[in-house]
Amino acid sequence: MKFAQIKTAMIDNSELIITDLEITILNGLPTFEISGLNNYKGQQCFSRVRAALKNNGFTIPCGRIVCHLTRDIKNGEIRSLDLALAVAILLADRQITNVNHSMWFIIGQLSLSGKVLPVNGVFALSRDERIINCRWIIPFKNQAELKCEDYSDKYVVDNLNQAIEIIENKNIDKFMAEHTRSDPLKIKPEPIYELVGQPLAERALLIALAGRHPLLLIGSPGSGKTTLANQAVHYMPQLDPDKLDQVRRIYSMYGVWNEQIDQGIIRPYQAPHHTVTQMALIGGGHDLVPGLITYAHNGILFLDELSEFKPNILELLRQPLSEKTIELSRKNISVKYPADFLLIAATNPCPCGYRLENDQRCQCGAAEIKRFKRRLSGPIMDRFQISAIMNDLTQTDLIKTAENNLLPQTKINKIQQLIAKAQEMQSERCNAHKISFEYNGQIMIQMFVDFFAINIQALNHFNQITQHHLLSPRSYLALLRVARTIADLEQREEVSEAHLHEALLLRANPDIY
Repeated sequence: MKFAQIKTAMIDNSELIITDLEITILNGLPTFEISGLNNYKGQQCFSRVRAALKNNGFTIPCGRIVCHLTRDIKNGEIRSLDLALAVAILLADRQITNVNHSMWFIIGQLSLSGKVLPVNGVFALSRDERIINCRWIIPFKNQAELKCEDYSDKYVVDNLNQAIEIIENKNIDKFMAEHTRSDPLKIKPEPIYELVGQPLAERALLIALAGRHPLLLIGSPGSGKTTLANQAVHYMPQLDPDKLDQVRRIYSMYGVWNEQIDQGIIRPYQAPHHTVTQMALIGGGHDLVPGLITYAHNGILFLDELSEFKPNILELLRQPLSEKTIELSRKNISVKYPADFLLIAATNPCPCGYRLENDQRCQCGAAEIKRFKRRLSGPIMDRFQISAIMNDLTQTDLIKTAENNLLPQTKINKIQQLIAKAQEMQSERCNAHKISFEYNGQIMIQMFVDFFAINIQALNHFNQITQHHLLSPRSYLALLRVARTIADLEQREEVSEAHLHEALLLRANPDIY
């Protein structure tokens, strides 16, 4: 009986499918049949494999080739099957021999010349216990994604002939996978230049990072809004191993592997242009692929020129900001992706951008300003728990900024330590109340005052001050959240009136935006 069986894998809508690929060669006219997969896609796969086999000196079996996948594939990326199918055909036709009678797990894309191309999902596969007892063959270019304790029985190849050598147990040691060290030049963090003259905005950013509070920067052109937002990702403490694995899995599954993120040097950071489409931002399409908000998971999503984004695009962010996930649906298929990110946005206060300056540069009329402010809906503005005004730099500050002084690493480390200590307090508070950890800016609980340990006298006095501010319930709770984070940064157990007042200072005045 001409038969072969190999394990392989592919991604089908966000699901990592591991399946047995079975091949048998029967008497009859030369045909290729496949079950478990759309026949058109199956024929495409076989065409690539047939060309690769012929171009490497192998013969195509003169009979009826029947292929069976033990799992049904609906919308999967089938190119990862190529190498497994080629090896299985050669084994079934007895052109090569599985010397050790091992169960092989093989993935890889084949070019028509027989070169093995990289595939998606290798990191996720390295964490999957369903194939822990198999011997592996994967593309050489995916070796950096292979994260496991034991690299024995795992091999990397550049071409089809190398895979054949491994199956036949020839010179296999030279193909063995190993833990790769990243190129220092590729993982070296970008230099961070010092921003002077914006202490309020820097303080707002520190609080936003410590408590995961959505932040809005409002200011004149050239005041440093984008520079400050770009620095934010370098101030965030390194991810813990579990959260880093979540990010690695996303980046591996969808072919956007990043060595700096893999090494934990920086957090994910996405800054889409204001012309971004719905599909690019939140995901979707025929295969329901994730969008930028998923690639920003456990990191930062920065929206520069916020008022230039289409209103319908901004409204799409309301669900992920509150639920930390995004659900995409098409026909009878529904996929849920993680989308737990810190939102930072920047905008001008008026069409020309100079309304908040103490000079005559702003020539915008009241009607123009009103139309400009109307571009951002109330519910979206309500999501920003912190706002900071950034005015033009003084002449002295401009000169210092022009010197392009690098921010000392000691200062970056100090900021990271401050944020880490504040987040430790948040974690301890959650543990004391026996609830799962959530940041101050996201936690959904009853009895806010008791949980956040807010001084009652301070709160009563604060309530008298804020009763004329026309705050929505979400805005009022945001003030309490921010005040709690300010207290955490100071390592204080109780929220005082000073903390509440600073939180109010970091709230946008409705007359401004």
